[in-house]
Amino acid sequence: MNANVTHPIPPIAPDELYFNLSLEMQDQAWQKSRCHSNPLARNQAYLGHLCFQGFMSWFSERFEQNFQFVEPYVKHLESLWEFIEGVPLALGNNRLVLIPSQTLNPDDLIVPREWIDIPELRADYYLSIQVNLDEDEENCWICVRGFVTDVELENRATYTRSSRLYALSPEDWHQDLTLLWETLGIHQAKPVSPLPPMSYTTVKDAVRGLSPAALRSPRLRLQLPFAQWGGIMANETWRKELYQQRVKPPALTQWFQVQGSAIATELIAIGWQLYQEVFGGSQLAGTFRRAPVEPKAMVSRVKQLELGEEAIALVIDLMEDTEGNLWISPQLRPFNPGDRTKCLSPNLKLALLDDEGTTQVEVRSETETNILQFPQPFCSSPGTEFVLSISLGNQTILEYFTI
Repeated sequence: MNANVTHPIPPIAPDELYFNLSLEMQDQAWQKSRCHSNPLARNQAYLGHLCFQGFMSWFSERFEQNFQFVEPYVKHLESLWEFIEGVPLALGNNRLVLIPSQTLNPDDLIVPREWIDIPELRADYYLSIQVNLDEDEENCWICVRGFVTDVELENRATYTRSSRLYALSPEDWHQDLTLLWETLGIHQAKPVSPLPPMSYTTVKDAVRGLSPAALRSPRLRLQLPFAQWGGIMANETWRKELYQQRVKPPALTQWFQVQGSAIATELIAIGWQLYQEVFGGSQLAGTFRRAPVEPKAMVSRVKQLELGEEAIALVIDLMEDTEGNLWISPQLRPFNPGDRTKCLSPNLKLALLDDEGTTQVEVRSETETNILQFPQPFCSSPGTEFVLSISLGNQTILEYFTI
């Protein structure tokens, strides 16, 4: 995190949204934002988490009895923040998109086209959120600078085709937030024509073409015609698949490289930590005690996953044998390094899928399971692709790997 220059807290009008950001809140947001493929996406996710937490905290304090159901209207926000900025919230029957900016006096409200021209993402209101971060906790805050309706944004903003961004100057915003609260439930978003349908083959080709690490560019969203790109962003399944492919870690055969190497640095950047750094000690000897080979090298890495309200550690234990084969043992455990007695939720499933999506092995947690793993490690040749599916109820996380 880069600290900004200290700025005084701005004057807060009686009905202005303002909330302090604690250092603990910032640290939690930063940890959650690590599962992205590039610095821009990580910053978008970081600001997104801060705005979401700040808004929800402020709202629960200000409107304790009203609008009890405030939640994102887009599922799996991480797959959204990998590509575009903004926090989509359902407030009663209305949709709000919070657009954060870290600039002290930002001139324009900059809104990605996706929030306007994709029916599934379009909102009723767009709020300009100023974010100030500083080493001094008292100077860390978010506040609303103004808002605009979808129709006003579409009619008044300047659209730049090359960047697919709408820009609206401050004189065209509403800076009196009482207007926002008074019109909630009255204003309705303008209907938008649906994007043209795409065939499954077109989608698969597009996802495959945008997945390589070489395309981890802030301009990824400009690589396809908007009709195709918008179709992928509108569909949760397709968007999640593209996200998972882009955050897929380096090949497992490279995970043995020492700390400080380029590969180790990339693994850390996308959320993979060494086991001993998270839980202390080592479990590798026990993991591979039944492997019918002699070990040459072993390593264990951990990634924190959020499944509903549960924090889960996905652990990948690796062993290279003396013949050059790679043995893999995935496991799930509660992400709670300070309490080894904590158990996983019952009926949590861990499944191994091949590159065609066929289940090869599946295990399920019981009432007092604190470690969930396959009966034995598996081995495959370099270049093989596989997927780990972690699911609980109707929620599923897919993690993609290459050996």
